[in-house]
Amino acid sequence: MAVDESLLESTADSQRATLRFYQWSEPTLSLGYFQKYADRWSHHESRDAACVRRASGGGAILHDAELTYSYCVPTADPRSTSVTGLFDLFHQSLIVTLAELGVTASICGKPQKDPHGDPFLCFERRSSVDVIIDGYKVCG
Repeated sequence: MAVDESLLESTADSQRATLRFYQWSEPTLSLGYFQKYADRWSHHESRDAACVRRASGGGAILHDAELTYSYCVPTADPRSTSVTGLFDLFHQSLIVTLAELGVTASICGKPQKDPHGDPFLCFERRSSVDVIIDGYKVCG
């Protein structure tokens, strides 16, 4: 997460966007920027995992055997004013690539609101720009 924050800061005033892919060396729970650290103890599956905080918001993610990405755009780039526009650009490209591999994915569209509030985990939440495969959120 420290590398992502550094890229975010250095990209802000640069002329180029930065796309970074990486994997985790150990299971790690990353909390969204606005989540309370104490809430992590309510998620039993991640109690033994390391814990970090992301510079971005959203729900917690239990990272383990997956490919993680971060995408930073300069503040002067017109795309930086629309977070959903960036998600749409990236996610539509992902959907096309998955289709070429024989995987059917789609954009979530208008999700149902949970009457109990947002779930703790990111992948249990839904937003209109999330990528869905067989009813499960896989990116967003």
